This record gives sequence, structure tokens and C-alpha cells, in this order.
Amino acid sequence: MTVDVIILNRNLKAVTDQLAKHLAKLNGIGGVYVADSGSTDAEISSRTIAREDSEFARINGLRINRGFNLGLLEWLKLDNSSEWVLLLPNDAELVSANLNELLELVEGTSDIAAIVPITDDNPYSSLIQESGASLVWNIHEGPIMLRRNFVVDSVVLAGQVFDSSNFRSYASFLDLSFKIYASDRCIVATNLLRFRENKLHQLTKHTLIGTEPQDESLALLLAEGKKWMALKYGFTDRRNLELATRLLFEEFCIVHPEVDIKPAI
Repeated sequence: MTVDVIILNRNLKAVTDQLAKHLAKLNGIGGVYVADSGSTDAEISSRTIAREDSEFARINGLRINRGFNLGLLEWLKLDNSSEWVLLLPNDAELVSANLNELLELVEGTSDIAAIVPITDDNPYSSLIQESGASLVWNIHEGPIMLRRNFVVDSVVLAGQVFDSSNFRSYASFLDLSFKIYASDRCIVATNLLRFRENKLHQLTKHTLIGTEPQDESLALLLAEGKKWMALKYGFTDRRNLELATRLLFEEFCIVHPEVDIKPAI
């Protein structure tokens, strides 16, 4: 069993290609691909399988939701048999990987739709089972692995996996968690695959990347994200979405005691 990789790039070809080259050498990795989120011609990776070069994308980029959707739609068209795809922002840096052990651990649990790599500073880190994985629900944007059948089902049902109307991806992975548990599937957090975020790219290269300075970007994320959440869920506070997702998570754990991987509690 192998894992394919899709890296989201925007005007950081050298960073993206270095990450791709590193990952391609790992045991358990299948194809390594790039989805491009409005880069200039000079910053396109040779591994790019999907590119958005509209005027909107060139000016604003696609961000996580639309960028990952773009890559996933093209990935499904590829002639390969990988059951899992790892989605990475190009500011992710590999810390450690034991993919073979991770895939063996989740192989017998068909209910798992997503796997979230976590690092030592993650609140879940001290709650992970000795096996290296636990069921979780409150996840944040970053690297994530998705199972092929969940991607296919999402595309058939809605034409996308992530909500493209949530442009700046506010509470995007919490929204994904709600969707997964509502479909009677689950999410696993693991320390068998670990990444860290290189925050220097956003701080020092935001002009090259084509995004706002960090403070401005955060303000827009909150303002636009709360409007999106109110329209979709009728909630005015993220905590309401957290509560709804947690209830679905707890229901899954009650209904599926046969799942060997236990919740992080």
C-alpha cells in the first residue's frame, strides 16, 4: 500500500520542489504531485498536475480549500491505485515518518476517512495511544491524509471535498471533521507521521507568495470566516461548530465500539 502526495504551491517553486524531492525518497510514498494556486510561469513546479491561472487566482491565490480541491480532482483522474493521498501546504517540513507502520495500523479500519499528523506541541500529542494513533475530532489546518473512497464520495455528492465558498479556509478542517463524522466515518491523529510549519515563508515572503501580511491576513480570515459560518451553519461562534462536531464524534464512538483505534480522551 502506498500514499500519494499533493503539495499546494504558490510562487515558491524551490521550496515546493525541495519538499517533493525529500518525500519521494520515503518508503511508502507513491506519486508526488503539485497543485498550483496561481503562481507566475517562472514558479511552476515540473510536478504540477493541476494549475489555476485565472486572473482571480493570480491576484488572490486559491488558499487551502480551493487549492486542495483543484489537486484532488486531477488526482482522481490519474492511473494509480493509491488508497491514500497526503495533502500538504508547501510550508510543511517533514519531521519524521513511519508510513508503513501507520498504513498497517489503519488498514483494518475502513471507517477512517482522514489521518492527521501531529507534532509534540499539539494538544492531542499527550493523548495519543501507545500504538501511535487515536480517534480525534477537533483538528486544525495543515497536513492531512484522505482516503480515496471518501474523496470519491465527496466529489460525487458535492463536486468537491473542501467547501470552496469558504475562501480563506476558516475552521476548514473542523468543517471537514463535521462532514466526516456526519457520514459515519472517523478521523485519526497520529505521531507516526510528523510535520512542522515553517512560518518564515508567510512572515518574510508574503509579497512573493502573493498574500497579505500576517496581521492583515488573520483579520480577513476571521471577518470573512465568521460570515461563511453564519451562512452555512447559522452559528456566530466557532465554539458552536465545535460542540456540534464533538457530539457527532461521541456518537460515532458509542455506535462503533468495534473500532480498534480508541479516542483521544
